[in-house]
Amino acid sequence: MTPTRRPGLMGLTASPAFMPWRDATEAQPDSWYGIEPDRLAGELDLVAGLGLKLVRFELPWPLVAPDRPGGALYDRVAARDPEWPGYRWQRPEEIVDCCLRRGLVPLPIAVFTPRWAGAGQANSPPDPGLFADFVSAAAARFRGRVELWELWNEPNLRRYWNGPLADYACGPLRRGAEALRALDPAIRVVLGGLAQGHGIAEVLAHDRESFDIASLHYYPPRRLAGLRARPEWEVGAFRDALRAADLGSVPVWLTEVGGLAAPSRPTGDGGPVTGRRGQVRLATRTLDRCEVDALLWYTLRDHVVSDEAGFVKEVHWGILDAELRPRPIATVLRSAAQALRPETE
Repeated sequence: MTPTRRPGLMGLTASPAFMPWRDATEAQPDSWYGIEPDRLAGELDLVAGLGLKLVRFELPWPLVAPDRPGGALYDRVAARDPEWPGYRWQRPEEIVDCCLRRGLVPLPIAVFTPRWAGAGQANSPPDPGLFADFVSAAAARFRGRVELWELWNEPNLRRYWNGPLADYACGPLRRGAEALRALDPAIRVVLGGLAQGHGIAEVLAHDRESFDIASLHYYPPRRLAGLRARPEWEVGAFRDALRAADLGSVPVWLTEVGGLAAPSRPTGDGGPVTGRRGQVRLATRTLDRCEVDALLWYTLRDHVVSDEAGFVKEVHWGILDAELRPRPIATVLRSAAQALRPETE
């Protein structure tokens, strides 16, 4: 089966920078927000070497703005000012600039709620106006450098959004898009990637106009993941929902797809274990059968982390292992990227 529309872009989704279910105060130490600048640059060299173009990464609001602009009394003018001294832009600046120097296209995800902007939990829905102020400041900071903005991540999963999808559609999606377009009408807004594409009909029931690109994620079922992956089913259902809403011409991006090359420790950090060969089968099937305009693999490398107390976690999602040795999936993705963009050869 050959899709009528093959991906025009290939990319990578970086590992989460912020996992409030593990640490609600700091960035993950092995993420792009935790590693040293030289290592960040080296990893983006590897992304470019794979021929991938899009780089999707978190812009966690709680890390960038841990304190309320204005202190006890919220100051909207300060919040919309990218030069407000309370903003911590250093690491997202480094990520964006490293991408641009390598010809990569940055796709930041504005996500999570600071304690001062919602009910206290990072997955709690924020005040929509406060979120709009933040994305306005972020877009102003990166104006001329970032043209794509994704508004939240997996709002259909409680881990990221502990509220109705209707509140997401009418809140961060609509109000965030309004703020971005008021600043720069050329900005393209990406719908927060929906896990397995589920919930798209509910989002569309409340908002059809605030996004330029529809986004979903696909991970195989956990049992026999390497053999039972059917990404085309979820992508097909997602596209059907868009067509039913007269949005059949909207680009569809698969902004996360992947599988574990080996089991994780602890198991709470786990997911579908496809194995190395299963990663290849999944990528090949997605390329051959899914009608998507962009495909982003999750993620670049494995994570094996320890601290002073000992072992923390070991996860094997990577195109590369923890020693940055390429797995077979690297060859598949590099070949696909070169075929889609001959100028990279």
